[in-house]
Amino acid sequence: QQYDRVNENIVQAQARLDEEKAKTEPDLKTVENLQNLVTRYEPDIEYMKKQMEGLDQQIDSESNPEAMTQKIQATRALQEMLKAHLRKL
Repeated sequence: QQYDRVNENIVQAQARLDEEKAKTEPDLKTVENLQNLVTRYEPDIEYMKKQMEGLDQQIDSESNPEAMTQKIQATRALQEMLKAHLRKL
């Protein structure tokens, strides 16, 4: 949702910027403000894209049966270690 909102802000600002630049006498302050807005949001949108790619990779690996089997085995091994530790107490 946040990605969509920020992306929409960039699209709207870019559209206004293009519209303002197309005028015969563009308002330079408006152009500067819109350029600053787009520049300010670009790193955020790139960061969010990387986050989403990471989540996609994580979801893909979790839907991989082999990866799930490894996670289950690791959890079972941990469970056995905890049982052994509790017996010692």
